[in-house]
Amino acid sequence: MEAELPVKEIMTPDVVTVDLGSSCVDAAERMLEHGIGGIIVTDDGRPVGILTERDLVDKVILRDLQASSVNVEDVMTSPLITVHSTELVNDVMRKMARLRIHRFPVVEEKRLVGIVTDTDLLVVSAQMGEIFAELIEMSAERFPPVSAREWEETGEEKDLVTHARQIMRDYGYQMLPVVDKNNHLSGVVTDKDMMRVTSTRSNVTVDGFVNEVAFVTPVDDLRSVLYRMAELRLRYLPVVRGVNDAVVIGVIGLSSIFDALKERAPDQRVSDIMATDIKTCQRSDTLNGVWSDLLDFGISGMPVMDGQEVVGVITVHDILKSGHARLDRESRHTRQVRVEKIMNTPLYTISRDETAKTAIERLLNLGVGRIYVVDGGGLSGVVDLYDLARSMIA
Repeated sequence: MEAELPVKEIMTPDVVTVDLGSSCVDAAERMLEHGIGGIIVTDDGRPVGILTERDLVDKVILRDLQASSVNVEDVMTSPLITVHSTELVNDVMRKMARLRIHRFPVVEEKRLVGIVTDTDLLVVSAQMGEIFAELIEMSAERFPPVSAREWEETGEEKDLVTHARQIMRDYGYQMLPVVDKNNHLSGVVTDKDMMRVTSTRSNVTVDGFVNEVAFVTPVDDLRSVLYRMAELRLRYLPVVRGVNDAVVIGVIGLSSIFDALKERAPDQRVSDIMATDIKTCQRSDTLNGVWSDLLDFGISGMPVMDGQEVVGVITVHDILKSGHARLDRESRHTRQVRVEKIMNTPLYTISRDETAKTAIERLLNLGVGRIYVVDGGGLSGVVDLYDLARSMIA
């Protein structure tokens, strides 16, 4: 069983390090070269600290210091928390969850011999019950601070659609779990459900918009979770305690899984994955028409054109955030609102010759769900998180 393995069996032995006397520029260049968010600092082979992207931002950039003149030793986090190579995976997982950190240097006789990350533990620990649940929570987008609630007993209070929509708008959530009074999962409401609300009344409850949805348990394999997300075209799924225990314990996001598994991205080009049927709108189009198109086509965003020129993008979240989703789609005011009033610029693009891994990293860094493919200055396709999810489980 994986829990009885010593951590040396799953660690990465080739650790990227930087010397104690190096400059922050040297450290940043090595982090960029290897695509990592933190680097171990060593002194004569002994790990003495860690320097992370957060350290560089907080202690160098925000203080307006010249990175080339600041030594790693002055801004690194120390003392370093390490684990011994003979410690069991079970114990390391518990320590990682308790301390809420994402990587441990592995040592033998105070010498650095490897590194183990939450990604390593997630991959090998898909059958480890409650401990894995703690790591899912660490790697997941945090559970929404308030859930839309559907009380089962007549006469009990029910959350309103306006409340659920406000949460989605304020926090950028695509989905909210709906739970009963015992915190058992009843279903979900999505941003597209909120767009279908045509009533201007403020007393409409969520129960009429609840959808059944696949859920995730702590023992699920990450590949099966990716498959469900891709098929349902949902970036988030609720996590429950178990198949026979529907208490909601969190929400896991597609971007978190990608972040954990991006090193295992397939060796494919964007051109092999992208969709070529691109739905667009004009900047002068009315919001009412675009709103209907997004729902009819089952998509969450589309490029905005000015004639033949791409000038921006409009998404479901833009519409919800703008506040126009509170209005009846057939109202005179909504018909008069033009796309150009709420669209975002610029349109994020990528070359068709880039790799799937690059596309994943670009989407994660930008915090968006899709990126458009350009070829010779024109749009030739679109690739989204779901396309990339399918490529990882093919």
